[in-house]
Amino acid sequence: MSAAHDKGINAIVYMNQALWGTKTQSWINEGAERYSAKDRNGKPLTHVFNIFTGKPTAYMCMGTQFWKDKYSTLCDSAVNTYGANGVYMDMACLNTMCFDTSHGHPVGGGNYHIQNFSKMTSLIRLKIDDKDNLVLAGEGAGEVWLPYLDLFLTLAVSKERYAGPGAWETIPFFQAVYHQFAITYGNYSSLLVPPYDELWPEQYAPKEPLKMLDRAFSKQFLMEQARSFVWGLQPTISNYQAFLSKERTEEIKFLTDMATVRNSGLQYLLRGKFMRTPLFEIPTEEIDISRLSIYAGKMGESVTKFKGTYPLIYHGTWKSGDNLGIALASISEKALTVDLGFSANDYNLPASGSIYIIDNEGRRKTSSFTGGKISVNYTLKPREIVIVDIIPD
Repeated sequence: MSAAHDKGINAIVYMNQALWGTKTQSWINEGAERYSAKDRNGKPLTHVFNIFTGKPTAYMCMGTQFWKDKYSTLCDSAVNTYGANGVYMDMACLNTMCFDTSHGHPVGGGNYHIQNFSKMTSLIRLKIDDKDNLVLAGEGAGEVWLPYLDLFLTLAVSKERYAGPGAWETIPFFQAVYHQFAITYGNYSSLLVPPYDELWPEQYAPKEPLKMLDRAFSKQFLMEQARSFVWGLQPTISNYQAFLSKERTEEIKFLTDMATVRNSGLQYLLRGKFMRTPLFEIPTEEIDISRLSIYAGKMGESVTKFKGTYPLIYHGTWKSGDNLGIALASISEKALTVDLGFSANDYNLPASGSIYIIDNEGRRKTSSFTGGKISVNYTLKPREIVIVDIIPD
């Protein structure tokens, strides 16, 4: 952590906030079963996640003071002792029903889980010395967790990578409603086969750890990153290794260009309100899609290949005060023209103003508008990322 901090890198650590291994010595020594969530028959709610050991983990009851004290103390150690900048609280945006009558909460359903989650995060924040820089992140996103978490992991942006193309399509629903109130992040988008945990059985380890995926799947990587950008998520790459900057130069340039443009448009992509983009024609293309367990946790599994038809231009429109930003990302190898025409009244904008383009080289004025009519005709270069920045007079 110290080495990371010396380079200006902040890090949050994974720490599941719901589970306790029932085969651990601490489970026995601390009498943890008493404080676990129970099913209707009074048995601990358990699940086997580790397919190699077959050892179950139990869901702990958020309504018990024991679990709130235990988890907040672990966070205290992670941040104050080991120097982490925060904690990724896995499974945080989930509600667990408990039927244990001895825990002092309503039996079964109710709002006691989120009420006690609030108390637990308050305990965590009380224990942290550097409160201004503490980050608590949760898995998934949900309205009732907005007051208690700083980041929300929204991985469905790369749904195809873990589920393949299917009958349902990911849309930025949470961002459309809550973007200006919550920071979303996360992506399984990767150029490598997922890493293999050294604690897993050696016989199931891949012959080439962190092997690069076939270049045929590069456009899938661009598609996942483009979605994240225009939907206002914080950029994320999984399993990054330094050699990728030389071996996958086009893909990594796309990612760094995206981060550069986003950083120049934070009023929109971090703090803006999600709006409907004006209609324009968008070409599509059939591309190769890879599906592979994100954890490399399936015995004998290899990459599964699919085909899917996807847009070559991704877009998201954002309102910030009287300003409007239209984020555009092309995943095409060819130049593509975007032709937008709409009324300033559609977005409650003043009748005149200036139009700028924000790209990886900066911000430049391209045209003006008057009479409440806004027209944008812009040719995106191959794999170009821009924000059309509309500023009223």
